[in-house]
Amino acid sequence: MLRARRGQKRRAATIRVRAEETVNLENEGKRKARDIDILIELFNTSQPIQHTKMPQYAFAVENKIRDGAIVRGDDQLFQEIVGLRNRYTGTVNTENAVQPVIALIFLAPKTTKRAEEEFQQMFVKLTKHFPGIVIPCQQMTWGTTDEESRDTVSAQLVNVLEWEATGRIEPVYEYTKHTIKSFLTFIRSDFQSYQEEKSESFERW
Repeated sequence: MLRARRGQKRRAATIRVRAEETVNLENEGKRKARDIDILIELFNTSQPIQHTKMPQYAFAVENKIRDGAIVRGDDQLFQEIVGLRNRYTGTVNTENAVQPVIALIFLAPKTTKRAEEEFQQMFVKLTKHFPGIVIPCQQMTWGTTDEESRDTVSAQLVNVLEWEATGRIEPVYEYTKHTIKSFLTFIRSDFQSYQEEKSESFERW
């Protein structure tokens, strides 16, 4: 659990991050479960979070590091959003309770036809099943290649390091900066460990 406070006039916010969070939905009359890779919830309070308290925002992150992990026609992204909406609908226990703003981030290894198809298919189904409701969705890539785009994890991490170096954001702990740099190296190696890279280089040699 993290707590963030920006400025004296702003209320404190509490952030809860959970991995492999299971959500449920009905699919053709059968109950089905989906696991969201990362669920980030933002609460507009500085008080301890109760299990029944609703977050103000909820971000579902679906992460793929290999294109082959994307199954065509699986409806995974759409079903995760439906399951997340069901979760908060089931949590509402008062007439004045407000559902959180739900958003989804689809994190793919790179911009490929398969990733694009999966993302667009999700939009088609969202429009059909939730007419008039806008659910923010963003497709991003890890930035394992030389893709020049702001919508990559690599680019965002580099921004953090550059902004910290130029004083645009508050100082970042040295350990955190070291972790970011190591993670960038891992991303740009296409998620290969040092031993895997060494073995691959030896085979080419």
